[in-house]
Amino acid sequence: MAALVTAYAGLFAAAVLSSAHILKLPVPCGASSGCDTVTQHPGSIISGIPIAYIGLFAYVIIIVLLACASHMHYAPAWLAIITGIGAISSVALLIYAHFAIHALCRWCAVSGAAMVILFGLCLYALRRERAPEAIPSGAIWWLTTATVLALGAEISVSERSLSASPIPPMKLASVPTADLLDTQNVRGPSEAPVKIVMFSDLWCSVCRAIHQPLVDYQAAHPRKVQLIFRHRPLSWVKGHESSEMAAALSEMAAGQGKFWPFVEKLYSFSRPIDWAEYMRVFNELSLPTARAEDYLERADRKWMPSQLERDVALADRLNIRLTPTFVVIVDHHAPEAVNHRRLFEILNSDEVKAMVSPW
Repeated sequence: MAALVTAYAGLFAAAVLSSAHILKLPVPCGASSGCDTVTQHPGSIISGIPIAYIGLFAYVIIIVLLACASHMHYAPAWLAIITGIGAISSVALLIYAHFAIHALCRWCAVSGAAMVILFGLCLYALRRERAPEAIPSGAIWWLTTATVLALGAEISVSERSLSASPIPPMKLASVPTADLLDTQNVRGPSEAPVKIVMFSDLWCSVCRAIHQPLVDYQAAHPRKVQLIFRHRPLSWVKGHESSEMAAALSEMAAGQGKFWPFVEKLYSFSRPIDWAEYMRVFNELSLPTARAEDYLERADRKWMPSQLERDVALADRLNIRLTPTFVVIVDHHAPEAVNHRRLFEILNSDEVKAMVSPW
């Protein structure tokens, strides 16, 4: 029973991660953790299959073997093998996330802890001379029902949080539209009928994933869509500690007319880079490095370029705490604060398609 309850705990964690992949939902993780950073990292997928799916399948097999252990003499041995492989893999993946991705996924940690505990329980069962006692069928039914209900509740909460406005409506209404717009770090003309203001963190994995599709969308409608980049470094979030530094360096590149190439270079990395890699990016873009070197060598990097100061001040006025956050302005409509899912719903609407159509 101890093994069964632990297996269902691991199953729930793996199901939460799997549902996030399938439904394109944010992983509930708390403001200071990096679940999305880990789950959207290329290392979280093996041969095109998310590791969460593999974990989910493993827990289902473990539960089936536990249910049959009392009358299948080889079940304890198979359980020890599967949980042993799972425990070693989970620990290795958590170590990789810590040192390579520089983030912690709490659900991954729960799943890893469950697998390690299961391995210990299965080794204990394997060493016992008598066969395991049969698990009551009612226990499996109740645990399955509870897991499904809990997963449904979690998905419902994630759906609601995703559909909620990322900026309180009163906050957005209190800021003049002119303050949202900007003349720097912009793609497209100011007279474009569709304006997309994106508040981004240069070490945000979702920002990285959404950046190129938006740049491509603007390039496909060069006279009808304006894309405005505003900085929102989440330096207080684990895994984003150097995001303000990255934003400052991007503004140094902007001073040389290479803001967008610099951002694209940074977004090609899956994790924050070090001093030498920043310098390599500057050299690849033929940017002067003296000012950047001076900034990186200083212990106190509190200096902010004026553009970054303006963006951060505006983000604070709007109470933006998550990235990416978008404000979309469609022709005569009032500005609307949206997340990336809602943004693409608007861009794919009949009204906007007719507006940006060349015909």
